[in-house]
Amino acid sequence: MRGSVDVLGDGFTLFPSAVGTVNLLADQDINVMTDFSLSDADLSRLPTVDQPRPSFLSGNALGPGEAALHFAPVPNHASNGPGEEPARLVARQGDIVSASPVGVFLGKHALISAGNDIRDLNVVLQNVDPEDESVISAGRDIVFSSPRTALGRLFGNNNRIDVQGPGRLQLEAGRDLDLGTSQGVTSLGDTRNPALADEGAAVSALVGLHGHAPDYAAFMKQYLGMGGPYEKQVAQYMRDRLHKPELSVADAIAEFAKLPLTAQRPLIYATFYNELRETGRTNAPLPEEQREYKRGFDAIKVLFPAGDYSGTASLFFSRLYTLDGGDINLFAPGGFINVGLAAPPSSFGIQKSASQLGIVAQSTGDVNAFLTKNFDVNESRVFAADGGNVLVWSSDGDIDAGRGAKSSISAPPPVITVDPETGAVSVTFPPALTGSGLRTLTSTPGRKFGSIDLFTPRGVVNASEAGIETLGNLTIAAREVLGTGNIKVGGVSTGVPVDTGGLGASLSSASSVASSAAQSVETSIATTPTQDAPLADSALGWLDVFVEGFGDEVCKPNDADCLRRQQKN
Repeated sequence: MRGSVDVLGDGFTLFPSAVGTVNLLADQDINVMTDFSLSDADLSRLPTVDQPRPSFLSGNALGPGEAALHFAPVPNHASNGPGEEPARLVARQGDIVSASPVGVFLGKHALISAGNDIRDLNVVLQNVDPEDESVISAGRDIVFSSPRTALGRLFGNNNRIDVQGPGRLQLEAGRDLDLGTSQGVTSLGDTRNPALADEGAAVSALVGLHGHAPDYAAFMKQYLGMGGPYEKQVAQYMRDRLHKPELSVADAIAEFAKLPLTAQRPLIYATFYNELRETGRTNAPLPEEQREYKRGFDAIKVLFPAGDYSGTASLFFSRLYTLDGGDINLFAPGGFINVGLAAPPSSFGIQKSASQLGIVAQSTGDVNAFLTKNFDVNESRVFAADGGNVLVWSSDGDIDAGRGAKSSISAPPPVITVDPETGAVSVTFPPALTGSGLRTLTSTPGRKFGSIDLFTPRGVVNASEAGIETLGNLTIAAREVLGTGNIKVGGVSTGVPVDTGGLGASLSSASSVASSAAQSVETSIATTPTQDAPLADSALGWLDVFVEGFGDEVCKPNDADCLRRQQKN
């Protein structure tokens, strides 16, 4: 078979069944020209002889919008466990293309793979089990178009990649990931389907691989094997996973080696980013000539050993969000990451709110990025919005926080959910986010403040106009740090040339006062006559200040009254 698969017609929905699946396999292309769904609808709502419902399984006629495609009290594929085979759309040598506004809903995790490009994919995936991982992989590009009118004005692309439920979403591109003007990539958690677990899928995107998958086996052997620096972490990971607190380190590592790669990857990624973080934090306090980044570069070389990585991640006028928990991990081992437009042209025919742009872990979750070249936020934003951390490592480029408006406000709409068993309605108000640039925020009372780590061994970190802000700690290891006046730190600042806290501002004010006083003295000296001037007049140009304390009364040794007052206090 050397042909393609064209999905045509007026749309269709597969019967909601625990054993139902979708397998579209083509040697060349898959062209999705009509809506279709692997339904997760409530079986009790199906039409019967006693309760007929016209056209129930015709296209998306399960009800208004997407809601009727799922919302079974227990998802149909929940009983199958983590070993269930995914739904598959595979174009071995060709492209997978969606004709806008055609949409696909898959009620379980999926593998969508093209030997060449994936273009304008419009899909809602659903992970049911915490071990589920949906994968979207292209040998070349994952790209969304930025359509234009006949007059050249851009307009919106409503296609998007959404993943519901827990687990993970893995995006892999041999060359580029370009979200164009699409609605982007969003991890929804249970915000649309309350029958799913109350946690969102983590999203990882790897670009520029050029056919070279990361060497996970070598990384596990060096860092996660017996005698490796993370053997204790592996042991704890497996004890928690298997609910066996008595498991020995050796047995835990043996069990870890048996896991499928989808279950190993979270710990591999966490270990990789921890190596980069510890390398940067070790070097940040040191003078430039004493810094040495070998530990981090060794980890990079083990996980990404090939030498011809080249590809970029560009959001252009789009977003990558996790709404209900879940980390965001970005890997561009040979390219750069562009979070948004530098300056939207006046010819734009579309407008988007701040909540539709940038890279944001809106609930719990970290944002991690590893790349070789520049990390540019431009007029967009990179936020960990509720206690998460932000880590960016650029091996050979710069990190720029961008030029977005500090007054930009994003107030996401309330999330209304209905318990499928009790019918109870709950309304959740996601936190309003303000500003642009690089930020960690905390919106849940009592939650630990997140930190920001920015490391570029050969480049510059520029806070720029949008700024860098965190209530936690900030650590920067770079050859130069610019725009320090736009850095705000609530915790400890390391690697920033000037104090960015309240004390620094106070000292800056004091320095201004001192400079003014010095200038006044110089003016006085320049204008005071040197001959026949009374000594008293000349003395008015000088002021001696003696500081004897800061708040507490300073007593002389022979001042008994003063000493008694100090003892009473």
